[in-house]
Amino acid sequence: MLEQRDLLNHPLAGPFWQAASEGKLVICTCATCEVDIWYPKERCDHCNQEAGWRELEGRARLLSWTVVERALNPNFAVPYIPALVEPLDAPGVQLVTWIKTDFRDELVCDMVGHVAFDVIRTMDGKEYRAPYFEPASQQGA
Repeated sequence: MLEQRDLLNHPLAGPFWQAASEGKLVICTCATCEVDIWYPKERCDHCNQEAGWRELEGRARLLSWTVVERALNPNFAVPYIPALVEPLDAPGVQLVTWIKTDFRDELVCDMVGHVAFDVIRTMDGKEYRAPYFEPASQQGA
């Protein structure tokens, strides 16, 4: 598993993790043709120009989720909720994320949520901040 410094310095994903460490959600994008690029790439598929990054507002529509009740991976305590969201200001982009189990009874398809950040611990005890989504009703809570 990558250490935090490796995540922050990764040539493609580093800006995403660096922004998360600062409490920001960013997406790879092309400044030339304004196409969002996910997963990150060095160059835009449409115009072949160098890709950059832009900050997102942090609101997203919940597309899908599941509640994992059985430990399939020892790195994740059960239950946990992996989810797929579409940022409102990056239509067509689908981010794989997670939702805290506190919100499991509130989840409905197409609901709007917002990004929050929490510390994730790797198997070797290293910590880093990662984005997750929660119901919009929890914003500021």
